[in-house]
This record gives sequence, structure tokens and C-alpha cells, in this order.
Amino acid sequence: MSKLTNAAEAAGAKVILVGDSEQLQAIGAGGAFSTVSESIGKAELTEIYRQKSSADKQSLQALRKGDSKAFLAHMKSEDRLHITKRTSTAHKQMSNKFIESKAGLQDKIMIAGRRADVNALNKMARQQLKEQGKLSVETSFKDANEKTMRVAIHDRLRLLKNNKQLGVSNGDLATVKDLDITDSGDTILTIETDSGKSVEINTADYNDLTHGYCITAHASQGATVAEAYIYSSSFNSKEMAYVQGSRHKEHSEIFASEQEVGELAEKQLERAMARSTEKQTALEKYEEIQAQANKTPLEKARDKAKELGKDLNFDVNNTDALS
Repeated sequence: MSKLTNAAEAAGAKVILVGDSEQLQAIGAGGAFSTVSESIGKAELTEIYRQKSSADKQSLQALRKGDSKAFLAHMKSEDRLHITKRTSTAHKQMSNKFIESKAGLQDKIMIAGRRADVNALNKMARQQLKEQGKLSVETSFKDANEKTMRVAIHDRLRLLKNNKQLGVSNGDLATVKDLDITDSGDTILTIETDSGKSVEINTADYNDLTHGYCITAHASQGATVAEAYIYSSSFNSKEMAYVQGSRHKEHSEIFASEQEVGELAEKQLERAMARSTEKQTALEKYEEIQAQANKTPLEKARDKAKELGKDLNFDVNNTDALS
């Protein structure tokens, strides 16, 4: 960003940054976007257009501000929050709901925070479709990780690498329309991306593929579907919950397990979804440390009480009012 802004300044150009610090953070070092927007000001889109339900919009606005309790209360009131004892049961329940939905496969998605959950849910959904006879003419090949990948006609795939020659991008979702095996044993897949593009792939040349019934929260950023089915684990945050919870237009449901998040699962989810993972710059961290060092003993006591879940909302400057 430093190189870019210096070059723009030298050229007399303007740089416009576009993003949302309330969504998932960069994997690497970050925080500059939020710092810059707070320092110089920003234009902000505040109206939600994706969701059709006004109640959904209201609950997501609350979640965006950190009020996970209001969000979960809304989901629970509409019987869209499902908590089971075992993780395997939660996965099965979520996969069942996904498969039983009347929406087409490209109009719905399952979302989870961790790859292990994504892999388990992809495997489960695909097995159910096979049992129902909705997948046909199956073949196998080695994927980019040298693991055997089974693919059938009507399978949902996610592409994991940009390829200009094929005209596909990392993150594209597609449906297998046909497949063939060459005389040399190569697998040829004819796929149709969700944008409507037909592509022929020789898996000997391009095998950066995985099944696309369930995707990670990071991969779902920017996606819009009619229905979203969300697995919520202890690996959660305000930003992740907001991204997962706001992908749908018409319907969404949340699944979790006591095995994963604890016996007081709803309360634990509330805490996890309120915890922010927004990144700080080094300067912001330094200023925070300095501010902490300059606090009075009473201010530090109040902060410590809040960490312990105690609300000691007293005026730290009015020592006469303290018992």
C-alpha cells in the first residue's frame, strides 16, 4: 500500500480503498484499512439489501455492532438455531436440511469456519446425493494434493486456482455437466460455473479442485445465495459470524454442538460471536499500551471487573461516591 500511495501521489492520482473492517480480517498482518478510514474519514453504505426479511436485516445490524445476543435470539425465535449434543449429529442435521431444501444446489450453500468441518460436511452431503441417485457416472483422479478425488455428473465443485487459459478464478463454484475418459486415461470434466460459463477441464492439467457443497467462511465472503446453512464452532468471532450470517437472501440456519462449544452452548456462541478479531497496526497497539499504563488504579479495577463479567459502572473520578 505504501508503494501504491507513493506512486499515486507522484502521478497526481487518487487511491480509493474499498472494504469492510467489520468482516473477516486479512490472514497476514493488517489493520491499515481501518486506521486510514478512521483517520481521514469514509463514505459508508449502511443499508442492507441482500436479505429480504426486515427482521433478518435488523438482527444482522445488531450482530455487526457486536450484539450477538439479539442475533441469536432472533434465530432461536424462528427455530433456525439448532444445538445438539454431538458434533457428528450437528453435521448430519445440517447436511439433511441442506439436501432436503427445495432450492437448487447452486442456490444454497453450507458454510463452516474450519476446513475439517467443511471436508466432513462435503463428504456427508455428497454421500446423501449418491444414495438418492442424484449423482451419476462417477470417476476419480488425483487432485493438487495427490489425494484421490471422486467426481460424478451433477457434482458441485469449487475451483481453487486462477487459470487465464481456462478463464476460471480461485473460488469459482461450478456444476459438473459431463465427463469423459481419454484413451490415455485422463479425466475430462465439462463444468458450468455459477456465472453461466461452460469450461472443459483436463484434470491432468488442472486439478486444483474440491467439492463445493460446503465452503469456508473466508471463501464465502462476497457470495450471495438464496439459502445458507451455517456450522458454528468455537472457532468463531464477530466478524466470522457476520459474514456467515449475511450470505443468504431468503433463509439461513445455524447448527452447533455442546461437544464443540460446551454445555452452555447458546451462551458460549453468544460470547464467541461478540469477540472481535479486528487487527491493529503497531501504532494503535503502542497507543493502547500507553493509555493502559496511564490509567489510575480505579480505572484498572473497573477494567478487570469487566473482564471477570462484573459490571462495576462507577465514576472513577468521583472517589467520594465509592464505598
